[in-house]
Amino acid sequence: MSCKYITVDMVIVEVEFFMGTSGGWKGKEFSYFTPIVLSRQTVNSMSTFDAFREYVESWSKLTDEGNVILSTIDRKDVGKTQQAMTAVIEKLKVILEKMYDEYDKADESKMNMLRNCLEMYDQEYMVKESIQTIVNEPGFYTQHHQTGLTALWTAEAYIDKDFLSFLNI
Repeated sequence: MSCKYITVDMVIVEVEFFMGTSGGWKGKEFSYFTPIVLSRQTVNSMSTFDAFREYVESWSKLTDEGNVILSTIDRKDVGKTQQAMTAVIEKLKVILEKMYDEYDKADESKMNMLRNCLEMYDQEYMVKESIQTIVNEPGFYTQHHQTGLTALWTAEAYIDKDFLSFLNI
C-alpha cells in the first residue's frame, strides 16, 4: 500500500492505492484508490503536534550521529563502533515507540495523518536496523558497500520531507 498526497485548491487530498489479489482473477493484481479529502481545519490543527515534531527532530539528530559512526567504521574491528551503532538504533526505537504513543493519544481527525507519518518512520527504522546488522559483521562487506550503506542511512528514502514540512512537523 502506498499513499500519495496532492494539493487541490489548498486542500490536502490523500489517495490510497491498495494492491491485492483475487482468486476469481486467477491471482492477477488489481488496484483501486480511495481519495480522502482533509479540510483546511484539519491541516491547520496539525501545528498542535509539538511532541511529534520533537521526535522528528530527535530522529534527525540520531540519523546524523549514525552517519558519523558509519563513516568512521573500522571494518576489521567493528567492536569499536558496534556499541555506538547499537545505542543509536535503541534510541531510534524509543523515539518510534513514543511516536506510536502519540498516535494512540490523537483524536480521530489527526490519526490518519499520524498513521502515514508513522509508516514512514517505521519503514526507515527497519532499514536502519538492517544496516546496523550488516555493519556489525566483520569482513561481511567491502569499503564500497560501507559507502553505500552510509548513503542509504543518510538518504532516509522512506521519509517524505515535503509532506512533513507541509504538515509543519
